[in-house]
Amino acid sequence: MLKQLLLLEKNYEYYSNSDIETIKNLITKIPDKNETLKVTDLDRIHNTFKIAANWNNGRIINFEYKEAYLEGKLITETNNTTKLVFNIRPNSIYPIFFYLLAVFFILCCLGINHNKQNDTFLTAIPLLFMAFVFWIIGKYNTMRLLGGLIKELDLYKK
Repeated sequence: MLKQLLLLEKNYEYYSNSDIETIKNLITKIPDKNETLKVTDLDRIHNTFKIAANWNNGRIINFEYKEAYLEGKLITETNNTTKLVFNIRPNSIYPIFFYLLAVFFILCCLGINHNKQNDTFLTAIPLLFMAFVFWIIGKYNTMRLLGGLIKELDLYKK
């Protein structure tokens, strides 16, 4: 729970009318049909898969370089349907900057910088704005990855 909160991770359950083998074959064909998704791992024995966003807005050396990450598991349901359980998260740099800037905002509002002028709140507003920009970018990237997967695998929610 704490990891999900800190990394802006979210769990999803979707369903498909196809069997597991068909879904696995569709997952392997994703990069051919959709250039924005990259299958990084497909374990046919344990029915797990990993997909990453194949677009980059920048890169920090020795750090995650994809914009969003998805890890999932395929589960057989009744009536030849397949349940996909997966969690999706943005690149870790977005939550890190979000929380750092939020902490700096709070510190500025409390007057920790001991500025002699009384404009600490006005100098702190851009920090809060930038924190929410990082949160929005992270959320946008995860929703973009989720939308691409739903479209490619023809998934639905119950």
